[in-house]
Order: sequence, then structure tokens, then C-alpha cells
Amino acid sequence: MPALAAAVILNGKLTALGVAGERKLGSGVAVTLSDQFHLGSCTKAMTASMIARLIEKGKLDWSTNLQDTFPDFLSVMHPDYHNVTLDDLLTHRAGLPPANKNMPAGKTPYDMHLLPGTAKEQREAYVRMMLSEPPYLTPRTQETYSNVGYSVAAAIAERQTGSDWSALMQKYLFKPLGMKTVGFGAMGEPGAIRQPWQHEVNGDKVLPVEPGRFADNPQVMFPGGGVHCSMEDWCKFVTLHFTGMHNKRRLLKPETLKKLHKPASGKDSYACGWYTRTKGWGGEVLGHAGSNLKNFAVVWMSPEKAFAVMVATNQGRGKSQQICDQVCGELIRRYLLP
Repeated sequence: MPALAAAVILNGKLTALGVAGERKLGSGVAVTLSDQFHLGSCTKAMTASMIARLIEKGKLDWSTNLQDTFPDFLSVMHPDYHNVTLDDLLTHRAGLPPANKNMPAGKTPYDMHLLPGTAKEQREAYVRMMLSEPPYLTPRTQETYSNVGYSVAAAIAERQTGSDWSALMQKYLFKPLGMKTVGFGAMGEPGAIRQPWQHEVNGDKVLPVEPGRFADNPQVMFPGGGVHCSMEDWCKFVTLHFTGMHNKRRLLKPETLKKLHKPASGKDSYACGWYTRTKGWGGEVLGHAGSNLKNFAVVWMSPEKAFAVMVATNQGRGKSQQICDQVCGELIRRYLLP
């Protein structure tokens, strides 16, 4: 990896934090503990948590549906989507296309980058296009992991509040948690190496990707995978999801956390921004991984034990996932197991 970062939370406290490597391969510029790493789809738990805060404040409801939110879309919206709710969207049961089919028919990510207007206006245009196409599956019949669903959920929050998703994330999540290093899209700025650069793998070559507008997925998709931040700030978010006495940042009620951590049905494994698993080291645990194919990040946590491990790298593909998973396993053995 060009760079690797890891953090361990034990008994609700940040216990270990480390980084190694370079911001840009071959540059000789070392990464630091405060550097930002791209979280990819680990962003989904953040978007779901922000929406949960809006629900607690009465601005939204788990049953808020698409036909009531977007009455001006009804002339083009496929009828099967009319009664799809926020709950369906956040648990991947809305019938929307899977992760390899993120674009409207005949459109490319570049087309989405070039949509006119603000990020909020672009996202609404994107959502309108996606909802006009037939569902990939009949809603509520099967869990299907969909990046599109989180863009639609964010568009609902934007329509109901009048605020942009990124502003809502800052107001209801990042600022209350004291997360000061958060940004959106690729880390850093063009022409400088002040943050880790992303890296693509092409055969046996690892190629740096200069930061900029087109260096990440289109911003219409950021609610499902566009946040970057320092590892320490990521830890601040993860501790929000601890339960019991270890939850020091009580932004969300215990019953809301329980809702966020529970899949829609017993046959499903995805809750609201989290995969659920049973592990010998942590009992009922939550986890997620994320990649925009230029970075990789993974988190595993036990809400009841107030334990978590997070690992991130600024390289996508190659052996990124394998290595990050191995590091997670080693940290679990080293810090949690006897």
C-alpha cells in the first residue's frame, strides 16, 4: 500500500492509532496521524445516522415515502416506487439497482459530473432519472445493496429540509461530534501533496491520482460513499454507535440506535448503513467496507463491548481489501482476545 492507517477503540476509548507509508507513492512525503482517508461506503452509516437525527427531531419519518416527497416526479416515477419509504432505502429493500448499475440508462459518471446546478439540484436530477426506470427488483421483496438508494434517501432529506446533504451532515452529525477534518470527494487539492493522494491499480502498476473534481465518483453519489476524514474523527463517529454506558455522545436515543442496528427482517443482514454479523470475538457485531476503487476502508465494531477496529488505505483494488482485513484480524487478536 502507498499508505496504511489503523485505529483501535477499546472500552469506548481510542486506544491505538497508527499510520505508515507515503501520501503519494514515490514522493517521500510521509502520512501523518491527522491525515484524511477516504471512507467509501462506510459513509452510508453516517448518512443513515444523520437521517435518524432528522427523524428524532420530527423533520422526517421512517415511513416518509417517495410519492409524498416528490409529487412533481409522479408523471415520470415508476409506480412501483410510489410507496417506497426511507426505511426501505436505508436497508436496501427499495428494489433499486445494485452497486454495479449506479448510472441512469445511457449515462456515464462523467455525465453526472456535468449536471448543471448545485449539488442538491444535481442529486434531484439524478434521482428523477433513476426513479423513472423500472425497479431492479420488486420493492420489499429482497435485500439488494444499492448506492442509488442512499442518494434517494439524501434527496428526501434535502427536499424536506431545504438544505444540502453535506450541510445537513455537518449540522446534525459532524459538528456535534467534534469532527473537524471531514471533507467530501477526493482528499487534498490539485498540485499539492498536503493530504494522501488516491491510487489506482493497473496490472502490476500502482498509479497516483491527482485530486480534483473528477477524481472521485460524482457528487450525486456522495451520500453513499463520498466522505473523507482523519482516523481519529472516524473514531468519534463510530463511538456514537456504542450502546449502554460507553455511549458518551448521546446524539441518538437508545431506541434509535437499536433501529439503526437491526435489519428489516430475519433473513436480511443489512441494517441502516451496517452489515450485521455474529462473531466469536464480539457477539452481535456491525461492520462495513468501502471503496471508490482508488481507496479502501473497513470497520468492525461490537456496540455492546464498545470495541472497534478501523483500517484504511489510499489504494483501491489490488490486495487492498485482503491486507486491510488481515490487519483488522491481527488488531482484534492483539487488543481483544486473551
